[in-house]
Amino acid sequence: MKFRSRFFGVLFILALLWTCGGVWYVNGIAARLHNENTQEFESSSQRAAANVGTATGATLFYAIVLCTGIPALLLFGLLSWRNSAGLRREQMHKEQLDALKGSKA
Repeated sequence: MKFRSRFFGVLFILALLWTCGGVWYVNGIAARLHNENTQEFESSSQRAAANVGTATGATLFYAIVLCTGIPALLLFGLLSWRNSAGLRREQMHKEQLDALKGSKA
């Protein structure tokens, strides 16, 4: 059970890194593309089309990152917490049994 608790803890940290890193990466890409698009095009219609494309791409990447990251965070966080709670309860049970055995002897 100790292995499972640590395993799910590591998965929780990886899901947290995936979510935060993905949001940070998408923000950086969207800002960079927006800056490049506004300098590259001369007509306002080309600039508007590029901005719509950038916004659409960023929205899709946000959806992918957040729709996979947040459920993974919740799942792995709860599984890690549940396994660590089971470890604590098992330890308390062993201590109670040892105390009962010690008092009878």
